[in-house]
Amino acid sequence: MTDRTTPAPDHPTPAYQDGSPAATPPNTFSQAFRNFVGDNPKDIEGLLAYALYKQSITEDRERGLPVQPGASRNPGSNTIDNLRRAARTLLQEYSSKILEAEKPGLQRTAIWAKLDEVSGNLATLQTNIITHVERRTRTWAGVKASVYGWFLSIALTILIVVGFSTPNPVNRIIDWLKALMS
Repeated sequence: MTDRTTPAPDHPTPAYQDGSPAATPPNTFSQAFRNFVGDNPKDIEGLLAYALYKQSITEDRERGLPVQPGASRNPGSNTIDNLRRAARTLLQEYSSKILEAEKPGLQRTAIWAKLDEVSGNLATLQTNIITHVERRTRTWAGVKASVYGWFLSIALTILIVVGFSTPNPVNRIIDWLKALMS
């Protein structure tokens, strides 16, 4: 097991601005990761914010600024909020780029889905129309319509003949209707 107080070989020994080495008390570690991510290791925004935090430490080290080791390197709530906001912005920009790149495919998929829906609706309408027409044009439906039409034409013929054979056709029709009703 390695001693966590000893820096990795590719990192310079932490030091203060005056050049004196910064001592890390044994078993004292930064809680930065936990502060960014909490208890959710799948918090993408927190993970990215932590990576931005580590990047800022690396940049400070490269510029020769002192980097506080261990517990003294715990970021404050403002730093966490700012880096989480920056991470959120990066994620939004990245997702926008992905959506823009995939937009033609998504549009084609949406169009095909809509065409499938319309096709299904047209097939249902076609079936409904065919069923309706078949119901209305069956043999008995045709016979009933013919009989009703025949009775109607006979009644109209009688009314016309009776109406023209009397001197006052309106009175004659009224009398005839009264006789039918009584």
